[in-house]
Amino acid sequence: MGSLGMPGIPREVAEHSLEIRAGSKPVKQQLRRFDEEKRKIIGEEIHKLLTAGSRRFTIPTGVDGP
Repeated sequence: MGSLGMPGIPREVAEHSLEIRAGSKPVKQQLRRFDEEKRKIIGEEIHKLLTAGSRRFTIPTGVDGP
């Protein structure tokens, strides 16, 4: 049985859960900076994905897991 929006992919593959302790506070990660060469490569990869028709998936916040 495929997941919504991803036919053919089993739900067990498309979903995951995080074991988070109750009462723990979120921690903001540091901003990652890339040098010019890596930014160019990243931009090319993004362009390839967008032109190939890749979908953008977002993770909803405040949604409980299964």
